[in-house]
Amino acid sequence: MEERFKALVVRWLEILREKRDRPAAQMPDNLALHSLELSARALGYGDRLEQSAVEVHVEHHLDMLGDNLVRLLQRGPRYS
Repeated sequence: MEERFKALVVRWLEILREKRDRPAAQMPDNLALHSLELSARALGYGDRLEQSAVEVHVEHHLDMLGDNLVRLLQRGPRYS
């Protein structure tokens, strides 16, 4: 399975290389942008920024949920 995947990647790189060598006006914008995004991720860029942003957001969200839980517990039961 790994060999098939590697062969697929090599083939797609060949296709992208052919498209890249065309004049810029002939390459669709979305292909250029997506290729840049994937290349940057492969080199270790982008993911670190996205990952840290996600971690901060989740941490902040969990803090808010914890604060809400403390407030609810301090209020006591609403129904008796």
